[in-house]
Amino acid sequence: MPLSRFQRQHEHERGRIIGMMEAGWSVRQVVHQLGCSDCVVRRCWDQWIREMSFTRRPGSGRPRQTNRREDRHIVRNARVQPTASSTAIEAQRPHGERLNPGYALQRHSAPTAGVMVWGAIAYNTRSPLVLFPGTMTAQWYVHDILQPHVLLLMQRLPGAIFQQDNARPHTARMSQDCLSIVTTLSWPAISPDLSPIEHIWDNL
Repeated sequence: MPLSRFQRQHEHERGRIIGMMEAGWSVRQVVHQLGCSDCVVRRCWDQWIREMSFTRRPGSGRPRQTNRREDRHIVRNARVQPTASSTAIEAQRPHGERLNPGYALQRHSAPTAGVMVWGAIAYNTRSPLVLFPGTMTAQWYVHDILQPHVLLLMQRLPGAIFQQDNARPHTARMSQDCLSIVTTLSWPAISPDLSPIEHIWDNL
């Protein structure tokens, strides 16, 4: 029996799909960028959510070309540089230099503590920093960020325009409905560092 497009898909392409989706891209944007089908993107993302893996399950078909460490590298690069080509991501070291210490990177593999922080800045004011204990959802974003902070801030700034990136909680229907009373500016699809606050995060 012939393999489906999803089963034939190269591990590298699956890693790029996961990286783009984690970077906040929509299924439609990923399909347009990579030229694959909607079904392939959804199946790959569903497997990642369910198993935290995008590798082909054991069975017939093309053997694996990458190991788990290389999978993580592909996802990380695709998340940081969603439009990078396959060649650009793979060409991190010259061919045959796998064991060369000059291409080895030290990594901290132990679990690390983290916290999500939200903030907004304007030309003459700023919002308070809001610490968030877990993963942001659209419901929490509306109830804990937009209603108590963003809407009040916009009321104090006549004529101000609100802009946010394309993270899923930001683009959810309930978030958009909440922001319908303020003027907003769409975030370009391929501009992850457009916000000035990104420079602060880089320094941290």
